Amino acid sequence: MAQITMYPAIVNSPNTTLTAGISESDTTIPVTELGVFPAAPNTATIGTGVLAETIYYAGKSAATGAGNLTSVTREWNKTGTYGAKKAWLSGEVIGREFTAYDLDTAKANIEDLASKEAYTEGLLSIPTIAYVDATHISVTTCDCLMRDDAVWGADNILWKKTIAENTNLAVTADSVNYIYVLWSGGTGVYAATTDRETLNWSNCVPVARVAIQTGSITYQLNYGLSAKGSAQKNFDRVMRIRGSGGVEKESGMAISVTEPGDPTPGVCTLNSGYAWFGLRRLTSTDLPTITQGVGGAVSDLWYHTGASTWAKTTATSLNNTQYDKLTAGYGLTTLSAASRYAVNWIFRNLVTLELDIVLGTGDYTSSQAEASLIPTLPPDIQNFYILVGRVIYQKSTSTPYAIENVTTTSFRAASTTVHSDLSNLTYGTSGHTGFAPKEAIVEVTGTTQAMAVNTPYIANNGALVTLTLPATAALGDFVAVEGKGAGGWKIAQNASQYIRFISISSVAGVGGSIASTAQYDVVRLLCTTANNGWTVIYSEGNLSVVTA
Repeated sequence: MAQITMYPAIVNSPNTTLTAGISESDTTIPVTELGVFPAAPNTATIGTGVLAETIYYAGKSAATGAGNLTSVTREWNKTGTYGAKKAWLSGEVIGREFTAYDLDTAKANIEDLASKEAYTEGLLSIPTIAYVDATHISVTTCDCLMRDDAVWGADNILWKKTIAENTNLAVTADSVNYIYVLWSGGTGVYAATTDRETLNWSNCVPVARVAIQTGSITYQLNYGLSAKGSAQKNFDRVMRIRGSGGVEKESGMAISVTEPGDPTPGVCTLNSGYAWFGLRRLTSTDLPTITQGVGGAVSDLWYHTGASTWAKTTATSLNNTQYDKLTAGYGLTTLSAASRYAVNWIFRNLVTLELDIVLGTGDYTSSQAEASLIPTLPPDIQNFYILVGRVIYQKSTSTPYAIENVTTTSFRAASTTVHSDLSNLTYGTSGHTGFAPKEAIVEVTGTTQAMAVNTPYIANNGALVTLTLPATAALGDFVAVEGKGAGGWKIAQNASQYIRFISISSVAGVGGSIASTAQYDVVRLLCTTANNGWTVIYSEGNLSVVTA
């Protein structure tokens, strides 16, 4: 409900008297002293006890002295016979008293404010969005809570607006459009942008993401009833920094792949699962089990056609022969040798039965494939899909080299099994069939340790063991730590150093680190930029990364 007007009081509620008698229909009230009444409009009470009458006056003939209360509404606060209007004699007491209206109004306003504590900027109902043509869509009416400027709470008014239907809203073709409600001239109207930063959750309130192409809306994902029970500033934070544009996996969506002996090897299945889009939870009903090419499930393989342009082709199985080339001759390129590896990054669509693939961008050896990071993604994948894992194949083989699911831990990367993938060996020739010398393992029983390259460590102390990365390291060098003592371990950094873990990176320099959260956590780091850059290629446990 809207807030009810409350009228100012006056200290000690002083009284005056009527200077003449009045009838029950008079609307001008003569008084001895106007100074005892607050500025109009306000209320006053004539008489005392159960027979008193509360009136409302819209004006005063003067600020002080004898005069009149004008444009008066009689029996302003009446319940049955209490407060009823009547004739009053000259000399009757009149003043600004505390009344039932004052108490009832204060109570109602407080209750109204309390009921709105769970509401904030966002939608109260969800509109229907439909395709009109390549550059236009229609959006039905909805209710929205919003501000009249770009600053949260600048005027302390949260407006409820019913947004009129727009049957011809202009959008950008072949792009991801953000549909939102814009404050305009005292009301809200639908608008569209391709810049996510426009959405400020104040006077630009998000409605949905829409991917549009000639002939249809490819995908649409609404933001849900975001005004109901949401902590809006936290919602905005989630949408900006969590997952990919606010999309996060909760559980499920495990990968399985058919192998040799099956009539169609290399076909990928994703189990049902749960995910989040901002504060909207997608359940296993929204994300059921899907298999490439089965039951209407669609699967596409995305690849570059230029430095920042993309195309896709139908995929009936995972790819074991190609990579996505990022230089001249962009796109699907055959791996150069039988010892090379294809990386399939697997994504699940949040709104349709689609399982899409983005290929790795290198002609990888096995160790390079294991250490590879998520490539740059096409806009549709960024906004409407969630990463569920990756599958690595040696060229032209039917059995996956590795199947890795996204978990709260990390990708579990298999160790290198092809010796010719290795380099900088200190014995023999690349490709020999002998055994590598055993790595010298160092058990740390103190609380600090300067690390050496190509050395694994066991952290064994009841207090935290801090191990510092080598100041110098060549591309391909490694370090590893396994927890043994109850105090756990932390890998600290030198100036300019950083550690990448899946899709996140520690803050560069001495402030960054990666650490265990349980006694027996394990990590193995590979130097991917000489001296400074390290990447987690194997881990066990929920590791903690300092990112800021």
